[in-house]
Amino acid sequence: MIIEKMSQVRILTIFLCCAISPFAKGETQSNANDRPPVGDDFFRKWQKESRIAANPDMMYAELEKMPLQFSKAEPASSPRELFRTKISVENPYSIGKLKASNIYYIKFDNHKIQEAAFARLSYFLELRPGQIAKTVEEVNQFREVRNDTGPFGTRIIPPYRRPSHDLDYRAERENFDGDSSEDSGQDYRLSDVARFFTACRKQKMDLTDYEKRLESELLDGKLMELNSEQFVVKNDGALIGSTKRGKLSTFEHEFHHAVYFTNEKFQSAAKKLWKDQLSEKDRTLVKGILQSVYPYANDEDLTLREYLAHFRDPTALAVYLKMLGQICSKKPEKSHPMRSLFESNGTLTGEATEKVKDLSRKAASLDFMLPDWGS
Repeated sequence: MIIEKMSQVRILTIFLCCAISPFAKGETQSNANDRPPVGDDFFRKWQKESRIAANPDMMYAELEKMPLQFSKAEPASSPRELFRTKISVENPYSIGKLKASNIYYIKFDNHKIQEAAFARLSYFLELRPGQIAKTVEEVNQFREVRNDTGPFGTRIIPPYRRPSHDLDYRAERENFDGDSSEDSGQDYRLSDVARFFTACRKQKMDLTDYEKRLESELLDGKLMELNSEQFVVKNDGALIGSTKRGKLSTFEHEFHHAVYFTNEKFQSAAKKLWKDQLSEKDRTLVKGILQSVYPYANDEDLTLREYLAHFRDPTALAVYLKMLGQICSKKPEKSHPMRSLFESNGTLTGEATEKVKDLSRKAASLDFMLPDWGS
């Protein structure tokens, strides 16, 4: 009787394992990983409950057992192929590189891991330049405060979160609508990443597990080296990141910054456009719109980069202007620096519409210098 019951248990266990296995539908390991990160409820549940997603705070002792990837990254032939960098369920991130360039891409399993690697970098380089946050939580708290008390008034969306109704026509064409809660991207010059690690070393600031991992990756890939207590980069490049459930348009936005960092002709043309084709009033307007959305520091080069990446895409820009208009329409006249752009119903005035179109046309005029997107 005991043996019979044990056999029944074994049969039931085998049945349950088959029922919950992602390969129960006859998929191989390879084509299961090739599936897009959106799909039926069964696959979503399996993905959500995977080991990494369920445990984003993987101990470094376990993380460091995984092989480093930068030195072995397979070059992608186009930005589109780079965006499609595959990430297995077992790994918290995967690394890709654009062929014949110094543009590198980290695709993270989820937003929490991305923040563990990049949040304090953002604080040091973009939010409070030169200052190191003690923890990732400190960065998030700063973003929330700046969200309410920024120099251009109340911000319209929480920091580093995209609206769920983002009009992302590129993603629709890709049959990949992304996940708004996981949709964030970041971009950095490699030399700036080296400055961050040098500052942490000099100030004896502890690194997060994923910052340690990033440091090890860059050193192993020979993209950065330690020279007399200072990290240096011999051939500067760009490092961008997003999550595997992020949108294509987010990746494209960050890739645009990467081109600015690595293509001297494009950067020179962008600075010339900013200086010669935009008036002081235009530049103030751009800064006002951007800083009403994101807690950027008052950095001219950063503002220029964000202007080019945001304004070249009128569809995505329209979403933010609509939200900003809804906020401003509830304010008394002149109570918000951007209030004069909008009618009482929150729509852009005729004059503002033409101005935004002109600024968008100028930003997009440099698109011919971008790499071919690929098929």
